[in-house]
Amino acid sequence: MFIRSERLFLRPAWPEDRTDFEALGSNLRWPEANLTEPRLPRLLVTLPGAAGSRIIGMAGLCTGGPAAEEEAPELACWIAPVWRGRGFGGEAARALLPLARTLGHRRIIAFPRSGDRSSLRMLEKAGFRAIARPEAAGLTTLLGAQAHVIDLMPPVDCDGPEDGGFEPMRRAA
Repeated sequence: MFIRSERLFLRPAWPEDRTDFEALGSNLRWPEANLTEPRLPRLLVTLPGAAGSRIIGMAGLCTGGPAAEEEAPELACWIAPVWRGRGFGGEAARALLPLARTLGHRRIIAFPRSGDRSSLRMLEKAGFRAIARPEAAGLTTLLGAQAHVIDLMPPVDCDGPEDGGFEPMRRAA
């Protein structure tokens, strides 16, 4: 999957990118393609230029974090410290949301680091809203982080409990 935004290009990680990614100083796991769950893309965030593209971070969807009980995946977005403060995180998050909707996700959850104002601004600009009481939504908090959500699409009439909901990626038998 490839995504082009106004200034960024989000793309899968290739083996030859590993050294450049690790040089950014991230303690994040290498964003290898998740072949077992194609609905959870993990993409490198690159900044195209006349001399090629620079890797400046990563963005993707994941499960197993604080929102593990919820069916909604969690947004993971990390921009290298040298590239922060320029709106790249928000742009990457906004670029990922239409793909998440296309993949059939109705809601995305995010947990910004507690006290990190730039993460909060990024989520607000992308359209996320804070959940007043995360425990009421079946969510736990991570290190005091406030849960934020964005609803991508409302349920439609044909979604019933018998079919588990809308799945646009379902293959014909």
